[in-house]
Amino acid sequence: MVPLYTELYRVRRAILETPDLLAELVRLVRGETHHARILSHEVSDIRRATVEALTFIAAGGSISGRGAHAALRVLMNERHPLTDPDNLARAVMLGSPGFVDEVMQVGYEQAAKNIGVYIDVLAEAGLDRDTFELYKRRVETMLYYPGLVVATGRPRPSPEALKAAGYGLKPETVYVQPCRGIPDEKLYGLAEALYRPTNLQPLPQPENVLANIVAASIIQAVLENRYTMAAYAAADVLAGGGPMSVFGPVEKPLLTHEGTTANLGEVLDIVEQLFAAAGHRVKKPYLANYFKRVRSMVVLGEELAGGAVHTYDLWGFYEARGGGFLENVRQEVRRLTSGKDVEEPHFLLKGESDPMKPLSMLQLYINASPYLTKRQLNLLERMAALIVMLTITPARGAKDRVNYMTAKVRKAREMAGVLTRQLIPVQAYIPTGGPKSLERVTWAVMVRHTLLPGAEPPPKNGSNDVSDSGHIFKA
Repeated sequence: MVPLYTELYRVRRAILETPDLLAELVRLVRGETHHARILSHEVSDIRRATVEALTFIAAGGSISGRGAHAALRVLMNERHPLTDPDNLARAVMLGSPGFVDEVMQVGYEQAAKNIGVYIDVLAEAGLDRDTFELYKRRVETMLYYPGLVVATGRPRPSPEALKAAGYGLKPETVYVQPCRGIPDEKLYGLAEALYRPTNLQPLPQPENVLANIVAASIIQAVLENRYTMAAYAAADVLAGGGPMSVFGPVEKPLLTHEGTTANLGEVLDIVEQLFAAAGHRVKKPYLANYFKRVRSMVVLGEELAGGAVHTYDLWGFYEARGGGFLENVRQEVRRLTSGKDVEEPHFLLKGESDPMKPLSMLQLYINASPYLTKRQLNLLERMAALIVMLTITPARGAKDRVNYMTAKVRKAREMAGVLTRQLIPVQAYIPTGGPKSLERVTWAVMVRHTLLPGAEPPPKNGSNDVSDSGHIFKA
């Protein structure tokens, strides 16, 4: 049996040859190889014939015209490396972000039908030496830091090549996990997916999954706090069930980006009565303060994820993590709304929250994101601190409210530090708008490897609207 590390080395070596394959592809289509000379006596339009032959290799189907048949025959007789569909797919994916996006949306089999268009564009753009060297640098770090071009390597990439590839011209400090924290088995699985892209099925959009993970961490923090948990359960009853977002039930949201809604006042009246029945007096302004923090978490979370987190339907996560507590609250709310007396819901006062639960969701975000900039790291720590502030109860003995809040802030900062302590800074050139090309597939597959057991990707249409998106966590 071949050792895993030997197979991993072989696969990685094949992936590292991808820039050479791309360079060969461009030369081949532009008629700059000896194959063009072989074909020149019987093919009038070498470029068209070669593109059609390569499209047939990539997608199968039918082939027409003597020129395309001649080109295919020559390539096959020469045992050209691009007659391997996987080699051809990697070469085109490295240089064509559009092709990559199509592969991710519909899978390789469907996307390959249009591969000829992308090959034509590559041939038109050409591939100079600086761009070729940049491609090599990108592939070298792809398995660990997709999208980054580490700045410590030599030679320094030219500004023209960086700009053409969609990278910033100056290196920045980014924060990554050492070796991405991937064990050899998972790394081999990731490498295999990149080594054989012809097997790729539609992949979840990484940005959607990351935004969903951030949303899940927020709803977890909400459910870890007994006041907000009771409020969301009450709002759920008043809304008659349905999708649940970080802002509360979609049919009866408690929050918006602008602030609280009229629904919150109605819900807090119920929560106040519930806690009063349990022998715990809570003032509505005190409860409203919690929801200001929830709104702040959502705003920070959307900045961190680079997209909406309030649109995901987190019903399954809400149900799975709320457990019997939510059902108990819902039963009491139904009694209240039907005009009956409230029983003594002592369960409202039991149990301690665990701030590490929502922070573990944010840890998933770190594992799955390709890198964090200084700004994102700052946003992450601020969000983590807010989550801890919402979920912890400091040790008893605080003399007054100032003393209590000071202890809370100190503990929140300590817990937020735990989240990012393992990250290391790297100087690298950053792609504008996130990873592109083959690195984007790396990122998508890495996200899939990172999801918790039982997780499922967002819908194939890429929508993140609560009306049809579902959730990534099964109840």
